[in-house]
Amino acid sequence: MLAMLRAQLRGIAGILFALALAGANAVGADAAGAAKPEAFWRTGWAWTAYAGVLNNPDRADTHNLMIFADYPRFISREKIFAFSAQKRLGGYRDWVNWEADATVAYHSGSADYAECAVLGGFRWLKFPWDRWLDTSLAYFLGASYATTVADFENIPAHSGRHSSHLLPALKMELEFRLPKESHWSVVLGYHHRSGAWGTLGDRGTISDFACAGLKYRM
Repeated sequence: MLAMLRAQLRGIAGILFALALAGANAVGADAAGAAKPEAFWRTGWAWTAYAGVLNNPDRADTHNLMIFADYPRFISREKIFAFSAQKRLGGYRDWVNWEADATVAYHSGSADYAECAVLGGFRWLKFPWDRWLDTSLAYFLGASYATTVADFENIPAHSGRHSSHLLPALKMELEFRLPKESHWSVVLGYHHRSGAWGTLGDRGTISDFACAGLKYRM
């Protein structure tokens, strides 16, 4: 009887030891999995579809609120329909991200043509009202290539305004999303290309499109 009891105790101890060993291995595997970083190219992507209308170059200015001037006649304006892919490259804490942006666009109006742009920039993530409306502000600089030199970028009446296919590009984007919504957001901003004070095109060459669209984040 005593020998049988000892055998049962040894069996129970063996089972407990096996379970403890299996649990330790599982915890170690989970810890190793948690420590393993996700592949760089599998995370940090966002896609944005947006449309906009051309500002009056005589009344709008890229870096102030006059970009939204004179809109009662917006239906007759030049229009842009664009799609962009953005990738997070890094960042600092939860304050700012560094991002790359690739954009393709279709222009409709006085001329129908395509445009592509490659840009890089930053996205500021901290705003005091984020707990109610998650907000970010992005600013990108790069280069744009248009298949047609549009008349509104090359107006003879404006001295020195002679555009080209390749011009510096700038995009600004204000993003809004509900804090509990992890994928979709609304974006407002502008799509800009110009000679950049004579860098790649004559001084005064400019086109500004005020835009709105939807963004999807992975």
